[in-house]
Amino acid sequence: MVHSNGKLFKHTVLEEHREEVKRIRTSHEDIQTQYRAIYEALFSIPRINIYDIASILHVDRNTVSKRMKKALELRILTGPQIRKKSFSNLMEYVYFGKFDDPVESYMYYRENKNVVFLALLDGFADLWIISTKELHIKGDEIVGGPRSDFYGRLAPDHTWETAKKNMKKKVEQFDPADYTPQNLIKTHWNDTAVWDAEFEILYRELKYNLRKKQTPIRKKYLLSGSKIQKWFERLPEYCTVITSYFPETMLTYIPFVLMVETDYEDFIISLFSELPTSSLFFKVSNQLFLYLFLDKSFLLENTNSLGLELNRLFMRLLMRDLLKRGIIRGESHARPECYCRKKL
Repeated sequence: MVHSNGKLFKHTVLEEHREEVKRIRTSHEDIQTQYRAIYEALFSIPRINIYDIASILHVDRNTVSKRMKKALELRILTGPQIRKKSFSNLMEYVYFGKFDDPVESYMYYRENKNVVFLALLDGFADLWIISTKELHIKGDEIVGGPRSDFYGRLAPDHTWETAKKNMKKKVEQFDPADYTPQNLIKTHWNDTAVWDAEFEILYRELKYNLRKKQTPIRKKYLLSGSKIQKWFERLPEYCTVITSYFPETMLTYIPFVLMVETDYEDFIISLFSELPTSSLFFKVSNQLFLYLFLDKSFLLENTNSLGLELNRLFMRLLMRDLLKRGIIRGESHARPECYCRKKL
């Protein structure tokens, strides 16, 4: 009888443990689902009210605030941020170059007041420079000039394995005869934006956080409410809003810059938009650039496992197939080692 009760007690404890593990796991899954829902809401309406997100998630506003704060801290979400479109008076210039001493050159351009972004790369280029003024770089310029608008899509809610299957299928089924350009990446080099000093102040204040409260900005610069309202009304016309999503946190993934020469740029954008992390696309000259965040399974790394090795050849195999099928004429790639993003 004692033995029987002992077995019953042990069984009850195990069941309670399983239920607790299940509850914790479900709770984690629920939180991840909420992060995803917040991302989708911000992507659609960058300044959406907290109460509206709470209504979508069926939780209270305090829970939403807590989730958003945590997602930003962990860098599951970044943004919403804004970047100027390529109007003649808002233009930015992008350069990729090789240098005799990349680190010294990095430190040199880091001090340039016109350089708003700078990355030290390992790959086809040593430096990636974004400047508000045209530069004559002190190195071998691989490509340089005014950039297009940025473009990015909502990251799909699926796994990396699903992304691989979808990408492989898209390449296999691609038929140039069925390709219709959508001109997803825009340029406005021949147009001028109605943009004054007060608009520039608002841009600089909100560039890295579009959800900043308006009142402190208005008081700091003595801006009228109507001026701020007008800026927000013209925001979609003059700026690209970028809200990014990294399901396992940004630092989990490997940043990757891909330069592609192709006649089918919209297909390439669609192809790499299958990745479950946010990607950014833009053009300089006749080159299409992709700024990606890849899972380690996409890149070849040292391993003793043949299966894992072949799995990590995916990116190389994909590039090979794109070249063989004539979808791209050439590609070059690099990995950012460090970067500097200036607060204006």
